[in-house]
Amino acid sequence: MLNGLHPSLPAQSALTETPENRRIRLDLRIMTPPMKMYGKHRFHGKLFVVEGIDGSGKTSIATAVTQHLQALGVRVALVPLDPWHTPRTARFLGSDPAAHFYRNVFRWTELFDQLIEPLRSNQSVDLTAWVHPIESAPSFQQRYRFEAVDLVLLEGIFLFKREHRHRLDLGWWIDCPFDEALARARRRNQEGLSEAELVREYQEIYFPAQRLHMALDQPAAWADRVLSDSDGIAGNLLP
Repeated sequence: MLNGLHPSLPAQSALTETPENRRIRLDLRIMTPPMKMYGKHRFHGKLFVVEGIDGSGKTSIATAVTQHLQALGVRVALVPLDPWHTPRTARFLGSDPAAHFYRNVFRWTELFDQLIEPLRSNQSVDLTAWVHPIESAPSFQQRYRFEAVDLVLLEGIFLFKREHRHRLDLGWWIDCPFDEALARARRRNQEGLSEAELVREYQEIYFPAQRLHMALDQPAAWADRVLSDSDGIAGNLLP
């Protein structure tokens, strides 16, 4: 478990039914007690992470959780990890590209020092940072502007790496079979590659890197909650 956040709390009534909630079919079973009724004043400075392999549905789940908490009056800063990639030319190097990817894919120091920790400390931030896209596209600048934030929600891969655990207050691991994740990746193809090249990158780089992460960092063991397709969500959250 990460830093606690597990008070004994009463049950909450179901989500207000809306077209969006019907579309994503967010099962209330995943809204664990600390997320169901944790008072706004208790969230201050907390970092909640949602992690899983590429294609596991973590972005959709993080978005749904953000919408749910905001409906309860909790001000959430949802931060996707992808914009904090290193340049594509720096991600795939060396004789062991999967291990290199695992070690070098993100600009962790910039992310935490410039965005996450200022948000946790000050509840607000106004930052312009470089984005190096997943696909082969020009880099660009993106502005992050958050004010009076109660909770920071960070979603992406490798968030349960050992060197980051001390920063995390609550974390979910999205468990998804690699073959299902690959099928989703082929459908969305956010990298903009040919199908053959996409499959090669996933099978030779992304998935081996994520298996390395599982072996070294044991994310499921460190998560406060492990979600899987058996929860009835991961397969429904992506189109």
